[in-house]
Amino acid sequence: MTEEQYKEYNQAALNGTIKDEENPIFAFSTTSTKLLTEMLAGKYDIESMMKKELKNRGLNEKGEYIGFSKG
Repeated sequence: MTEEQYKEYNQAALNGTIKDEENPIFAFSTTSTKLLTEMLAGKYDIESMMKKELKNRGLNEKGEYIGFSKG
């Protein structure tokens, strides 16, 4: 994210034109420093973790409901 994009999202937060839970600048606000540094170091496959979270919610990669697998 560029500095300009960050400023735009920050202004949107201040204006209330974007929900905090949908604002990318807050995506890691509750994540511990330890976990952030491990993620940055490549300790985890973040993309596969996001895909797994969507699947756990019954969603595909486009956020569309597909139901839950039985396995």
